Amino acid sequence: MYKGQRSDMGYVNGLMGNRPEDPKLRDAFKLAKEANLPIEFIISDFVPTVPNLSRVTVYSNANEKVEIYTDSTGGGTVKLLKIDGFDVEIVGDCYELIVRMDGDEAAGQAVLSQITAMFADNEGMSVSHKDGKCLLNFKQRVDYTAEQLDAVSQFDGVTDAKVMKPILAVASNRNAKLPFHSAAEMLAKATAENKTLWELGVEYECARSGWSEREVLDYMKHVVETMEHSSTEALEGDIDMQGIIEPTAGKIESYVKSNPKALDMGVMNTAVPWAMATMEYSSAMGVVLCAPTGGSAGVFPGSVLGTATALGLSMEEKVRMMFVTSIVGIVMSKDCNYSAELYGCQVEPGAASAMAAAALVYHMGGTPKQSAAAASTALGNILGTICDPVAGLVQVPCIARNALSAANAVVCANLVMGGYDPLIPLDEAAETLFRVGKQLPSELRCTCNGGLCTTPCGQRLAREQEARDNAR
Repeated sequence: MYKGQRSDMGYVNGLMGNRPEDPKLRDAFKLAKEANLPIEFIISDFVPTVPNLSRVTVYSNANEKVEIYTDSTGGGTVKLLKIDGFDVEIVGDCYELIVRMDGDEAAGQAVLSQITAMFADNEGMSVSHKDGKCLLNFKQRVDYTAEQLDAVSQFDGVTDAKVMKPILAVASNRNAKLPFHSAAEMLAKATAENKTLWELGVEYECARSGWSEREVLDYMKHVVETMEHSSTEALEGDIDMQGIIEPTAGKIESYVKSNPKALDMGVMNTAVPWAMATMEYSSAMGVVLCAPTGGSAGVFPGSVLGTATALGLSMEEKVRMMFVTSIVGIVMSKDCNYSAELYGCQVEPGAASAMAAAALVYHMGGTPKQSAAAASTALGNILGTICDPVAGLVQVPCIARNALSAANAVVCANLVMGGYDPLIPLDEAAETLFRVGKQLPSELRCTCNGGLCTTPCGQRLAREQEARDNAR
Protein backbone atom coordinates (compact mmCIF):
# COMPACT_ATOMS: atom_id res chain seq x y z
CA MET A 1 0.00 0.00 0.00
CA TYR A 2 2.93 2.38 0.47
CA LYS A 3 2.98 3.44 -3.19
CA GLY A 4 -0.76 3.69 -3.63
CA GLN A 5 -1.13 5.90 -0.56
CA ARG A 6 2.02 7.87 -1.51
CA SER A 7 3.90 6.88 1.64
CA ASP A 8 7.05 6.64 -0.48
CA MET A 9 6.68 10.32 -1.37
CA GLY A 10 6.11 11.10 2.30
CA TYR A 11 9.31 9.35 3.36
CA VAL A 12 11.34 11.15 0.69
CA ASN A 13 9.76 14.51 1.55
CA GLY A 14 10.62 14.00 5.23
CA LEU A 15 14.18 12.88 4.51
CA MET A 16 14.66 16.16 2.68
CA GLY A 17 13.62 18.03 5.82
CA ASN A 18 10.15 19.13 4.72
CA ARG A 19 7.03 19.06 6.89
CA PRO A 20 4.17 16.69 6.01
CA GLU A 21 1.92 19.47 4.75
CA ASP A 22 4.61 21.04 2.52
CA PRO A 23 3.27 21.29 -1.07
CA LYS A 24 6.71 20.18 -2.29
CA LEU A 25 5.72 16.65 -1.25
CA ARG A 26 4.18 15.99 -4.67
CA ASP A 27 7.59 16.67 -6.27
CA ALA A 28 9.60 14.75 -3.68
CA PHE A 29 11.23 12.26 -6.09
CA LYS A 30 12.17 14.97 -8.57
CA LEU A 31 13.66 17.19 -5.86
CA ALA A 32 15.58 14.27 -4.32
CA LYS A 33 17.10 13.48 -7.69
CA GLU A 34 18.09 17.12 -8.20
CA ALA A 35 19.69 17.08 -4.72
CA ASN A 36 21.60 13.89 -5.61
CA LEU A 37 19.94 12.08 -2.70
CA PRO A 38 19.94 8.31 -3.38
CA ILE A 39 16.86 6.50 -2.04
CA GLU A 40 15.92 2.87 -2.56
CA PHE A 41 12.72 1.06 -1.57
CA ILE A 42 13.14 -2.67 -1.02
CA ILE A 43 10.23 -5.08 -0.63
CA SER A 44 11.02 -7.88 1.84
CA ASP A 45 9.35 -9.99 4.49
CA PHE A 46 9.52 -9.22 8.19
CA VAL A 47 7.24 -9.92 11.12
CA PRO A 48 4.12 -7.69 10.84
CA THR A 49 3.55 -6.83 14.48
CA VAL A 50 1.04 -4.16 13.39
CA PRO A 51 -0.93 -3.83 10.10
CA ASN A 52 0.80 -0.67 8.84
CA LEU A 53 4.38 -1.58 9.71
CA SER A 54 7.35 -0.15 7.84
CA ARG A 55 11.08 -0.39 8.31
CA VAL A 56 13.21 2.61 7.38
CA THR A 57 16.99 2.43 7.22
CA VAL A 58 18.80 5.75 7.02
CA TYR A 59 22.50 6.34 6.29
CA SER A 60 24.31 9.63 6.80
CA ASN A 61 27.35 11.03 5.03
CA ALA A 62 29.30 10.34 8.24
CA ASN A 63 28.62 6.58 7.86
CA GLU A 64 25.97 6.60 10.59
CA LYS A 65 23.16 4.09 10.24
CA VAL A 66 19.76 4.17 11.96
CA GLU A 67 16.98 1.59 11.55
CA ILE A 68 13.47 2.68 12.48
CA TYR A 69 10.21 0.72 12.64
CA THR A 70 7.04 2.78 12.28
CA ASP A 71 3.29 2.25 12.39
CA SER A 72 0.79 4.41 10.50
CA THR A 73 -2.06 4.68 13.02
CA GLY A 74 -4.62 6.65 10.98
CA GLY A 75 -5.47 10.29 10.57
CA GLY A 76 -2.04 11.13 9.20
CA THR A 77 -0.31 10.07 12.41
CA VAL A 78 2.71 7.77 12.46
CA LYS A 79 4.14 6.17 15.59
CA LEU A 80 7.81 5.25 15.88
CA LEU A 81 8.00 1.80 17.49
CA LYS A 82 11.70 0.99 17.45
CA ILE A 83 15.01 2.79 16.93
CA ASP A 84 17.86 0.37 16.22
CA GLY A 85 15.95 -2.36 18.01
CA PHE A 86 15.17 -0.28 21.11
CA ASP A 87 11.48 0.15 21.96
CA VAL A 88 10.01 3.67 21.83
CA GLU A 89 6.60 5.29 21.47
CA ILE A 90 7.01 8.54 19.54
CA VAL A 91 4.17 10.19 17.61
CA GLY A 92 5.58 13.66 16.95
CA ASP A 93 3.73 15.58 19.66
CA CYS A 94 6.73 16.29 21.92
CA TYR A 95 10.32 17.42 21.95
CA GLU A 96 11.83 13.95 22.19
CA LEU A 97 15.19 13.62 23.92
CA ILE A 98 16.92 10.46 22.64
CA VAL A 99 19.88 9.38 24.79
CA ARG A 100 22.11 6.43 23.95
CA MET A 101 24.39 4.97 26.59
CA ASP A 102 26.44 1.96 27.62
CA GLY A 103 25.16 -0.05 30.57
CA ASP A 104 22.35 -2.30 31.75
CA GLU A 105 18.77 -1.34 32.59
CA ALA A 106 19.74 -0.27 36.13
CA ALA A 107 22.34 2.13 34.71
CA GLY A 108 19.76 3.46 32.29
CA GLN A 109 17.26 4.05 35.07
CA ALA A 110 19.91 5.90 37.07
CA VAL A 111 20.61 8.29 34.19
CA LEU A 112 16.89 8.69 33.58
CA SER A 113 16.50 9.77 37.21
CA GLN A 114 19.18 12.41 36.69
CA ILE A 115 17.38 13.68 33.57
CA THR A 116 14.06 13.73 35.40
CA ALA A 117 15.63 15.87 38.13
CA MET A 118 16.53 18.39 35.42
CA PHE A 119 13.08 18.40 33.79
CA ALA A 120 10.39 17.82 36.41
CA ASP A 121 7.57 18.91 34.09
CA ASN A 122 7.56 16.22 31.41
CA GLU A 123 5.26 14.23 29.17
CA GLY A 124 6.68 10.78 29.85
CA MET A 125 9.85 8.73 29.62
CA SER A 126 11.11 5.23 28.88
CA VAL A 127 14.21 3.04 29.01
CA SER A 128 14.87 0.22 26.55
CA HIS A 129 17.95 -1.97 26.89
CA LYS A 130 19.69 -4.77 25.01
CA ASP A 131 23.18 -6.17 24.60
CA GLY A 132 24.67 -4.00 27.35
CA LYS A 133 23.32 -0.74 25.89
CA CYS A 134 20.33 1.49 26.60
CA LEU A 135 18.21 3.98 24.75
CA LEU A 136 16.43 6.56 26.90
CA ASN A 137 13.49 8.58 25.62
CA PHE A 138 12.40 11.67 27.54
CA LYS A 139 9.45 13.83 26.40
CA GLN A 140 8.48 17.43 27.08
CA ARG A 141 6.40 20.23 25.59
CA VAL A 142 9.28 22.71 25.23
CA ASP A 143 12.64 22.44 23.51
CA TYR A 144 15.91 21.61 25.24
CA THR A 145 18.72 24.15 25.36
CA ALA A 146 22.25 23.47 24.16
CA GLU A 147 23.44 23.74 27.75
CA GLN A 148 20.93 21.13 28.89
CA LEU A 149 21.97 18.73 26.14
CA ASP A 150 25.60 19.21 27.06
CA ALA A 151 24.82 18.44 30.70
CA VAL A 152 23.00 15.23 29.73
CA SER A 153 25.95 14.20 27.56
CA GLN A 154 28.21 14.32 30.64
CA PHE A 155 26.23 11.70 32.60
CA ASP A 156 28.00 8.36 33.17
CA GLY A 157 27.78 6.03 30.20
CA VAL A 158 26.07 8.48 27.83
CA THR A 159 27.45 8.25 24.30
CA ASP A 160 24.98 10.42 22.41
CA ALA A 161 22.08 12.82 23.04
CA LYS A 162 19.83 14.17 20.30
CA VAL A 163 16.47 15.95 20.12
CA MET A 164 13.60 15.13 17.76
CA LYS A 165 11.28 18.10 17.28
CA PRO A 166 7.47 17.73 17.12
CA ILE A 167 5.56 17.83 13.85
CA LEU A 168 1.97 17.76 15.13
CA ALA A 169 0.11 21.04 15.62
CA VAL A 170 -0.86 20.35 19.24
CA ALA A 171 1.74 19.22 21.75
CA SER A 172 1.21 16.36 24.18
CA ASN A 173 -0.43 17.43 27.42
CA ARG A 174 -0.80 14.43 29.70
CA ASN A 175 -1.67 16.57 32.71
CA ALA A 176 -4.60 18.22 30.96
CA LYS A 177 -7.85 18.03 32.89
CA LEU A 178 -10.33 17.20 30.18
CA PRO A 179 -13.96 18.27 30.73
CA PHE A 180 -15.41 14.91 29.57
CA HIS A 181 -14.49 11.69 27.80
CA SER A 182 -17.63 9.92 26.61
CA ALA A 183 -20.65 11.09 24.65
CA ALA A 184 -22.81 10.56 27.74
CA GLU A 185 -20.56 12.83 29.80
CA MET A 186 -20.53 15.40 26.99
CA LEU A 187 -24.33 15.48 26.79
CA ALA A 188 -24.68 15.66 30.56
CA LYS A 189 -22.36 18.67 30.63
CA ALA A 190 -24.22 20.33 27.76
CA THR A 191 -27.48 19.96 29.69
CA ALA A 192 -26.12 21.01 33.07
CA GLU A 193 -24.36 24.10 31.72
CA ASN A 194 -26.78 24.90 28.87
CA LYS A 195 -23.97 24.82 26.32
CA THR A 196 -23.91 23.91 22.64
CA LEU A 197 -21.61 21.20 21.31
CA TRP A 198 -19.44 23.74 19.52
CA GLU A 199 -18.87 25.55 22.80
CA LEU A 200 -17.91 22.26 24.43
CA GLY A 201 -15.60 21.60 21.50
CA VAL A 202 -13.77 24.86 22.09
CA GLU A 203 -13.60 24.17 25.83
CA TYR A 204 -12.19 20.70 25.21
CA GLU A 205 -9.55 21.94 22.77
CA CYS A 206 -8.44 24.70 25.13
CA ALA A 207 -8.04 22.16 27.93
CA ARG A 208 -6.26 19.65 25.71
CA SER A 209 -3.87 22.05 24.00
CA GLY A 210 -3.31 24.74 26.58
CA TRP A 211 -4.14 27.31 23.91
CA SER A 212 -6.36 30.32 24.46
CA GLU A 213 -9.90 30.38 23.10
CA ARG A 214 -8.83 32.86 20.44
CA GLU A 215 -5.98 30.61 19.30
CA VAL A 216 -8.29 27.61 19.09
CA LEU A 217 -10.89 29.53 17.07
CA ASP A 218 -8.26 30.96 14.73
CA TYR A 219 -6.77 27.53 14.10
CA MET A 220 -10.16 26.09 13.22
CA LYS A 221 -10.65 28.96 10.79
CA HIS A 222 -7.34 27.91 9.18
CA VAL A 223 -8.68 24.33 8.99
CA VAL A 224 -11.88 25.52 7.29
CA GLU A 225 -9.96 27.64 4.77
CA THR A 226 -7.68 24.73 3.94
CA MET A 227 -10.64 22.42 3.39
CA GLU A 228 -12.47 24.93 1.22
CA HIS A 229 -9.37 25.50 -0.89
CA SER A 230 -8.97 21.77 -1.50
CA SER A 231 -12.51 21.56 -2.87
CA THR A 232 -12.62 24.71 -4.95
CA GLU A 233 -9.17 24.12 -6.45
CA ALA A 234 -10.03 20.59 -7.59
CA LEU A 235 -13.41 21.58 -9.02
CA GLU A 236 -11.50 23.37 -11.80
CA GLY A 237 -10.67 19.88 -13.09
CA ASP A 238 -7.09 20.56 -14.19
CA ILE A 239 -5.28 18.37 -11.64
CA ASP A 240 -3.21 15.22 -12.19
CA MET A 241 -4.59 12.46 -9.97
CA GLN A 242 -1.68 10.14 -10.83
CA GLY A 243 -3.87 7.06 -10.82
CA ILE A 244 -6.58 5.04 -12.51
CA ILE A 245 -9.24 7.74 -12.96
CA GLU A 246 -9.46 11.35 -14.07
CA PRO A 247 -11.04 14.20 -12.07
CA THR A 248 -14.81 14.38 -12.49
CA ALA A 249 -16.07 16.43 -9.51
CA GLY A 250 -16.31 19.63 -11.54
CA LYS A 251 -18.23 17.87 -14.31
CA ILE A 252 -20.63 16.34 -11.80
CA GLU A 253 -21.25 19.71 -10.15
CA SER A 254 -22.00 21.25 -13.54
CA TYR A 255 -24.36 18.40 -14.41
CA VAL A 256 -26.41 18.34 -11.20
CA LYS A 257 -26.73 22.12 -11.12
CA SER A 258 -27.49 22.85 -14.79
CA ASN A 259 -28.85 19.79 -16.55
CA PRO A 260 -32.66 19.64 -16.38
CA LYS A 261 -32.50 15.83 -16.43
CA ALA A 262 -30.48 15.71 -13.20
CA LEU A 263 -32.32 14.65 -10.06
CA ASP A 264 -32.51 17.63 -7.72
CA MET A 265 -30.61 16.84 -4.50
CA GLY A 266 -30.88 20.25 -2.87
CA VAL A 267 -27.79 21.11 -0.80
CA MET A 268 -26.28 17.79 -1.89
CA ASN A 269 -25.84 19.32 -5.35
CA THR A 270 -22.94 21.16 -3.71
CA ALA A 271 -22.04 18.72 -0.92
CA VAL A 272 -21.44 15.71 -3.16
CA PRO A 273 -19.16 17.39 -5.75
CA TRP A 274 -17.22 19.12 -2.96
CA ALA A 275 -16.63 15.81 -1.21
CA MET A 276 -15.38 14.22 -4.42
CA ALA A 277 -13.26 17.23 -5.33
CA THR A 278 -11.34 17.10 -2.05
CA MET A 279 -10.54 13.42 -2.55
CA GLU A 280 -9.41 14.13 -6.10
CA TYR A 281 -7.19 16.91 -4.79
CA SER A 282 -5.77 14.46 -2.26
CA SER A 283 -4.92 12.02 -5.06
CA ALA A 284 -3.12 14.85 -6.84
CA MET A 285 -1.07 15.32 -3.65
CA GLY A 286 -2.69 18.63 -2.80
CA VAL A 287 -2.86 19.70 0.84
CA VAL A 288 -5.97 18.28 2.51
CA LEU A 289 -7.10 17.68 6.08
CA CYS A 290 -7.14 14.10 7.35
CA ALA A 291 -10.63 14.32 8.74
CA PRO A 292 -10.52 12.01 10.53
CA THR A 293 -8.26 10.27 7.97
CA GLY A 294 -6.94 10.82 4.47
CA GLY A 295 -9.42 8.26 3.16
CA SER A 296 -12.29 10.40 4.45
CA ALA A 297 -10.87 13.84 3.71
CA GLY A 298 -13.81 14.78 1.50
CA VAL A 299 -16.71 14.25 3.90
CA PHE A 300 -16.42 17.40 6.02
CA PRO A 301 -15.63 19.72 3.09
CA GLY A 302 -18.65 18.26 1.30
CA SER A 303 -21.38 17.70 3.86
CA VAL A 304 -20.50 20.53 6.25
CA LEU A 305 -18.72 23.24 4.26
CA GLY A 306 -20.39 22.49 0.93
CA THR A 307 -23.78 22.68 2.60
CA ALA A 308 -22.77 25.85 4.44
CA THR A 309 -21.67 27.44 1.18
CA ALA A 310 -24.90 26.45 -0.55
CA LEU A 311 -26.83 28.07 2.30
CA GLY A 312 -24.64 31.20 2.33
CA LEU A 313 -23.43 30.72 5.92
CA SER A 314 -20.71 32.88 7.47
CA MET A 315 -17.19 31.79 8.39
CA GLU A 316 -18.17 32.01 12.05
CA GLU A 317 -20.99 29.51 11.54
CA LYS A 318 -18.70 27.20 9.54
CA VAL A 319 -16.16 27.25 12.37
CA ARG A 320 -18.85 26.41 14.91
CA MET A 321 -20.12 23.52 12.81
CA MET A 322 -16.61 22.15 12.51
CA PHE A 323 -16.17 22.21 16.28
CA VAL A 324 -19.27 20.02 16.53
CA THR A 325 -17.74 17.51 14.10
CA SER A 326 -14.50 17.49 16.06
CA ILE A 327 -15.95 16.95 19.51
CA VAL A 328 -18.26 14.18 18.33
CA GLY A 329 -15.28 12.52 16.67
CA ILE A 330 -13.30 12.75 19.90
CA VAL A 331 -15.91 11.07 22.08
CA MET A 332 -16.54 8.40 19.45
CA SER A 333 -12.89 7.36 19.30
CA LYS A 334 -12.01 7.70 22.98
CA ASP A 335 -10.67 4.13 23.12
CA CYS A 336 -9.62 3.55 19.48
CA ASN A 337 -8.32 5.30 16.37
CA TYR A 338 -9.70 5.86 12.90
CA SER A 339 -7.66 3.39 10.84
CA ALA A 340 -9.19 1.34 8.03
CA GLU A 341 -6.36 -1.17 8.39
CA LEU A 342 -7.72 -1.94 11.83
CA TYR A 343 -11.47 -1.37 11.44
CA GLY A 344 -12.39 -1.09 7.75
CA CYS A 345 -13.78 1.80 5.75
CA GLN A 346 -16.64 2.23 8.22
CA VAL A 347 -14.29 4.21 10.50
CA GLU A 348 -13.08 6.54 7.74
CA PRO A 349 -15.76 8.13 5.50
CA GLY A 350 -18.38 6.23 7.48
CA ALA A 351 -17.45 7.67 10.86
CA ALA A 352 -16.87 11.09 9.27
CA SER A 353 -20.49 11.10 8.10
CA ALA A 354 -21.61 10.62 11.71
CA MET A 355 -19.58 13.61 12.88
CA ALA A 356 -20.88 15.70 9.99
CA ALA A 357 -24.49 14.71 10.69
CA ALA A 358 -24.10 16.04 14.23
CA ALA A 359 -22.84 19.38 12.87
CA LEU A 360 -25.73 19.69 10.42
CA VAL A 361 -28.22 19.07 13.22
CA TYR A 362 -26.58 21.85 15.23
CA HIS A 363 -26.99 24.22 12.27
CA MET A 364 -30.66 23.23 11.95
CA GLY A 365 -31.29 24.27 15.55
CA GLY A 366 -31.18 20.78 17.03
CA THR A 367 -30.16 20.00 20.58
CA PRO A 368 -26.90 18.28 21.57
CA LYS A 369 -28.93 15.13 22.18
CA GLN A 370 -30.30 15.30 18.64
CA SER A 371 -26.79 15.81 17.24
CA ALA A 372 -25.68 12.66 19.05
CA ALA A 373 -28.74 10.81 17.72
CA ALA A 374 -27.92 11.84 14.15
CA ALA A 375 -24.36 10.59 14.62
CA SER A 376 -25.65 7.28 15.97
CA THR A 377 -28.02 6.95 13.02
CA ALA A 378 -25.21 7.57 10.54
CA LEU A 379 -23.03 4.95 12.22
CA GLY A 380 -25.81 2.42 12.02
CA ASN A 381 -26.09 3.04 8.28
CA ILE A 382 -22.44 2.25 7.54
CA LEU A 383 -21.62 -0.60 9.94
CA GLY A 384 -19.50 -3.26 8.26
CA THR A 385 -18.30 -1.17 5.30
CA ILE A 386 -15.11 -2.80 4.02
CA CYS A 387 -11.92 -1.12 2.81
CA ASP A 388 -10.90 -2.29 -0.68
CA PRO A 389 -8.99 0.46 -2.52
CA VAL A 390 -8.50 -0.73 -6.10
CA ALA A 391 -4.82 -0.73 -7.12
CA GLY A 392 -3.98 0.48 -3.62
CA LEU A 393 -5.12 3.99 -4.52
CA VAL A 394 -7.55 6.10 -2.50
CA GLN A 395 -9.68 6.57 -5.61
CA VAL A 396 -12.04 3.66 -6.40
CA PRO A 397 -14.34 3.14 -4.53
CA CYS A 398 -13.04 5.65 -1.95
CA ILE A 399 -14.03 8.86 -3.75
CA ALA A 400 -17.60 7.69 -4.35
CA ARG A 401 -17.84 6.50 -0.74
CA ASN A 402 -16.93 9.99 0.42
CA ALA A 403 -19.79 11.32 -1.70
CA LEU A 404 -22.13 8.70 -0.25
CA SER A 405 -21.00 9.51 3.28
CA ALA A 406 -21.62 13.21 2.72
CA ALA A 407 -25.14 12.34 1.60
CA ASN A 408 -25.55 10.01 4.58
CA ALA A 409 -24.82 12.95 6.89
CA VAL A 410 -27.47 15.13 5.25
CA VAL A 411 -30.06 12.33 5.28
CA CYS A 412 -29.46 11.43 8.93
CA ALA A 413 -29.64 15.06 10.05
CA ASN A 414 -33.05 15.41 8.41
CA LEU A 415 -34.23 12.08 9.78
CA VAL A 416 -33.49 13.03 13.37
CA MET A 417 -34.80 16.58 13.06
CA GLY A 418 -37.97 15.08 11.61
CA GLY A 419 -38.46 12.90 14.66
CA TYR A 420 -36.54 9.66 13.98
CA ASP A 421 -34.96 8.05 17.06
CA PRO A 422 -32.11 5.55 16.44
CA LEU A 423 -32.57 4.28 20.02
CA ILE A 424 -28.92 3.20 20.34
CA PRO A 425 -26.90 5.78 22.36
CA LEU A 426 -23.88 7.23 20.55
CA ASP A 427 -21.39 5.62 22.96
CA GLU A 428 -22.85 2.19 22.28
CA ALA A 429 -23.01 2.79 18.52
CA ALA A 430 -19.35 3.87 18.49
CA GLU A 431 -18.29 0.85 20.55
CA THR A 432 -20.12 -1.34 18.06
CA LEU A 433 -18.39 0.40 15.16
CA PHE A 434 -14.93 -0.56 16.39
CA ARG A 435 -16.01 -4.03 17.55
CA VAL A 436 -17.44 -4.81 14.11
CA GLY A 437 -14.22 -3.55 12.54
CA LYS A 438 -12.17 -6.04 14.52
CA GLN A 439 -14.47 -8.81 13.31
CA LEU A 440 -13.80 -8.03 9.64
CA PRO A 441 -11.24 -10.39 8.06
CA SER A 442 -7.91 -8.81 7.12
CA GLU A 443 -8.76 -9.22 3.42
CA LEU A 444 -11.43 -6.55 3.89
CA ARG A 445 -9.29 -4.06 5.81
CA CYS A 446 -7.16 -2.12 3.33
CA THR A 447 -4.89 -4.97 2.23
CA CYS A 448 -6.00 -5.13 -1.43
CA ASN A 449 -6.68 -8.84 -0.88
CA GLY A 450 -10.48 -8.66 -1.03
CA GLY A 451 -13.51 -6.78 -2.29
CA LEU A 452 -13.26 -4.92 -5.58
CA CYS A 453 -9.47 -5.25 -5.53
CA THR A 454 -9.67 -8.95 -6.44
CA THR A 455 -11.99 -8.59 -9.44
CA PRO A 456 -10.35 -9.24 -12.84
CA CYS A 457 -10.66 -5.53 -13.64
CA GLY A 458 -9.25 -4.56 -10.25
CA GLN A 459 -6.24 -6.84 -10.75
CA ARG A 460 -5.59 -5.42 -14.22
CA LEU A 461 -5.76 -1.84 -12.92
CA ALA A 462 -3.35 -2.76 -10.13
CA ARG A 463 -0.78 -4.09 -12.63
CA GLU A 464 -1.09 -0.96 -14.76
CA GLN A 465 -0.70 1.29 -11.72
CA GLU A 466 2.32 -0.70 -10.53
CA ALA A 467 4.05 0.03 -13.83
CA ARG A 468 3.29 3.76 -13.51
CA ASP A 469 4.48 3.87 -9.90
CA ASN A 470 7.73 2.10 -10.76
CA ALA A 471 8.41 4.71 -13.44
CA ARG A 472 8.16 7.71 -11.14
